Amino acid sequence: MIGREVEIPASVNSVVPIAQGSTRVFSYLGATDLIAGISNTENKSFSKYAYLAAHPELKALPPIVDAGGAGDPYFEEILKISPPDLIVASYIDVKNADHIQEKIGIPVVVIQPGVGRIGFMDYNDDTNDLYTSLDLIASIIGKEERAAELKSYIKGILGDLNERTSDISDDEKVPVYVGGAFQNREPLVFHQHRSSIRRLYGQMPIMLHQELNQYQIPWRSAKNRSSTGTLPYYLLIS
Repeated sequence: MIGREVEIPASVNSVVPIAQGSTRVFSYLGATDLIAGISNTENKSFSKYAYLAAHPELKALPPIVDAGGAGDPYFEEILKISPPDLIVASYIDVKNADHIQEKIGIPVVVIQPGVGRIGFMDYNDDTNDLYTSLDLIASIIGKEERAAELKSYIKGILGDLNERTSDISDDEKVPVYVGGAFQNREPLVFHQHRSSIRRLYGQMPIMLHQELNQYQIPWRSAKNRSSTGTLPYYLLIS
């Protein structure tokens, strides 16, 4: 995805993903059984991210001390476990990818899944970064059918949303701020967080999914008011 040509084994049975975007793609493809080790950063994040919470078995894997994010891993940490067939990295450049590959002697494939990145992604476009990442990894590990299923599912959700709003004119549409949900080290429950949101945004409708459950939501999702560009009419917090 960054213009490199990489020779890989005909059969890939073990991988080490570098950075969260890579592990997430293997989770989506139902291929976490191929993961030989995860970064220490992710090993500490099972309460934060759904793709990790869905696969608690990954916590038992050897944690690889890393530089955080998409930085250089500590090479000896990868080599001290059973050396994988492949390293899959997200959001590193050609120079860094070649450096890791030459230093450790294991092929490095780079993806750019777009998940968690700021900006618009057209989920009807088969060439978007997420779909391309899914297709690339699926072609390597033989999960093409699963990748097609995922893309079809995402497009189906988008089609459903478009159908529900097809009779609403642009003039009638209101800005909405959508905040994701995960558990912080010291989580805030709904009734506590609602008052915090009110202080930031004033009196506006706040729709909270699963209102009756003490479901945790992130402080950061409501804190950065400027990121929305304009004051939203609704806050939707799942």
